Amino acid sequence: MSDTINVLDSTSQPDNGPVPPGHQVNPLLTVHRMLRGRYHWALALGLLLSIPGGLGGYHAIRPMYTSTAIVRVAPTMPKILRKTEENQLPPLFESFVSAQASFLSSRRVLDLAVADEAVVQAGWPAQPAGIALLAKRLEVNNRRGTELIMASVNHEDPVLAQKAVNAVLKAYDSVQDELSGMTITDREQALVQRQRDLQRDLDLLRGQLSDLSMVHGTDDVNQLRDAKVQEMIRLDNMIASITFQLAGAEAAAIGVTPEAPANNKVSHDDLAQGDPTLRGLLDQALLIKTALDTKSRLLSPAHREIKDLQRSYDEHLAKIEERAAFLLGGGVTSTVEPGLPGGPVKSPEQLRVLLNDATRRRDLIKTDAIALDKTGTAILALKERLEGVKKDMDETTQRIDEIRLETRGSSAGRVTIIQRGDLPIEPSTDRRIPLAVGGACAGLGIGMGVLVLFGLLKGGYRYIDELDSAEVPVSLLGTVPDLSGDDLDHESMAALSVHHLRNMLEVQTGGRLAEGRVFTITSASAGDGKTSVAIALAMSFAASGSRTVLVDADLVGRGSTKQLNLSSSKGVCEATMHGATNGTAHGEVQETMTSRLWALPAGQVHGVVPEHLSPTSMGRLIRGLRQRFETVVIDTGPILGSLEANIVAPLSDRVVVVVSRGQGPKVVRASILRLQRLGATCAGLVFNRATVHDFDRSVSTASVSARSIRDLPTGRSRSAAGRMALLRAVSTPKTNDAPQHAE
Repeated sequence: MSDTINVLDSTSQPDNGPVPPGHQVNPLLTVHRMLRGRYHWALALGLLLSIPGGLGGYHAIRPMYTSTAIVRVAPTMPKILRKTEENQLPPLFESFVSAQASFLSSRRVLDLAVADEAVVQAGWPAQPAGIALLAKRLEVNNRRGTELIMASVNHEDPVLAQKAVNAVLKAYDSVQDELSGMTITDREQALVQRQRDLQRDLDLLRGQLSDLSMVHGTDDVNQLRDAKVQEMIRLDNMIASITFQLAGAEAAAIGVTPEAPANNKVSHDDLAQGDPTLRGLLDQALLIKTALDTKSRLLSPAHREIKDLQRSYDEHLAKIEERAAFLLGGGVTSTVEPGLPGGPVKSPEQLRVLLNDATRRRDLIKTDAIALDKTGTAILALKERLEGVKKDMDETTQRIDEIRLETRGSSAGRVTIIQRGDLPIEPSTDRRIPLAVGGACAGLGIGMGVLVLFGLLKGGYRYIDELDSAEVPVSLLGTVPDLSGDDLDHESMAALSVHHLRNMLEVQTGGRLAEGRVFTITSASAGDGKTSVAIALAMSFAASGSRTVLVDADLVGRGSTKQLNLSSSKGVCEATMHGATNGTAHGEVQETMTSRLWALPAGQVHGVVPEHLSPTSMGRLIRGLRQRFETVVIDTGPILGSLEANIVAPLSDRVVVVVSRGQGPKVVRASILRLQRLGATCAGLVFNRATVHDFDRSVSTASVSARSIRDLPTGRSRSAAGRMALLRAVSTPKTNDAPQHAE
């Protein structure tokens, strides 16, 4: 009956060189490396943490309930009698709606809403926390081009959400009514005040008009002025006639006939001295000019009365020019005007008296006419102002009537609430399930992250293929499984692994040579199991028929010496101290219980002896052992901390570095680099204490007879047998015909 075991197929593995510069490490592969072999623990820890994570996520945020209300802003309002500003479309309606939406979330509305009794009894926080919460939870939206404003409040409690949004509407409604009432009342009061001011102006103007009218007994002073003008014309004619008579009387008294002055030197006033008609035209033109100048300061040029006065003045100027041309052309004027005193011809003195009296009366009448004209102008201005005030008074009264009529019975106004907040029956936002899933995933991720962190902190190679990668600059020679248990199948796999390692070394050194081959077994650090591998490898060489000697060059650890029970025997220390060439001068080489296997222990001189341990002394010893034995296996200390390892490694044909599971990559690479600097030839790595599962996946299948597995020694405990399992698996019992003496 045969058992099936696994043997490492290292011949197909490439010889990995140094790590190339700029080599990028895949982070996913790094995570996989940290979790490899720990996935079940990571999953268990993640599932354990996912439960509180999911519960925490589920209860982290409560579901939100939304209560929504609708406010309508009417573009127009129904009219009762007339179209007014209040019932027509505002010029900027969209801006008006936006302003109402902003006012709905104003601080004043929020203050009143938070102070509402219904909200307070429902449990809404008091000020200022309540205002901050309401401002955060209240949302007011109005889409462009619509007359609807949506107001909503979000809260974990559906009742509080409803009461809060209704409190906002109530506060907004009260403030809106107050503002609307104040707007209408203020406008009406302003119009009433204007009405009172206009009435006061009317009374004042009427009083002034009455005072002016009482002076002359009538408000139509134009007739009085026209009468004064006619009287002036009559007196002007009289003055002209008297002046003409006086000139004739004075000329007759001296016997001279007066001559008319040249046409180009005679003015209108000179001609008017002898022509009453021209004098009257000049006086009328003067009065019209005076009235025109006075009224031009009060009325515009386009006014009807200004135009009439200007037209009358132009007509009088034309008549004056026509009369003057007639007189200058030799026309005859009447020397006696109606109203002049008749009778006999008067003397010059009498004529002068009459002339002075007529001139005085004419000046008085002229003054009265001018005063009447000014009074008429003032009365006209007062009447026009009175008409304007009356017009404003009528418009104001009409506007007051419109406001009182159109606002009566329309208490709803332009802004109305068409839907108050409803009681939500389902959450508007419920993130418990996603948060629970997220919390569970976070717990799972934390569990895996903890083990990833543990792997990063602990580090080290844990699987075979981690050594057989681009990070390691040498190839993997073999793998030894973990033999901490008492499984005989595992021991058989370990034996086969050691035999395979021996074959790989023989292939590298070209088989059996004339001189013995020297193999040094070292490690990156202490505790990697190099001593067990060295003893097992020596036993494998001996089992293959090669005369083999195991040299314990680890003068500090002395592992091989202790396991072979040769602590009291002479060895390497004595040989190097006395200059022995083959270790036989003082009986340093000792027989073992294994056929064709001898051992050179560390010796009885404890501690390192630097003055005796040198490349020269070790070289002589190794050359002597080469001549005596076919295979020399040297068990030395760690390459990074052992003096003897640094001496022995360059003197060997091949150096094997044992790497135990859990060893750090930096230490392994430093060990290989040290060997390269020493000029030693590194045959490769041996991965020790590999997990059986990893070992099964990483090697090829072969079969070995179960008879190669020896029975456990009697009297040993299972734990002690486990520690010696590797040596027991590769050991070969000594036969009677096997030569045991050293030649």
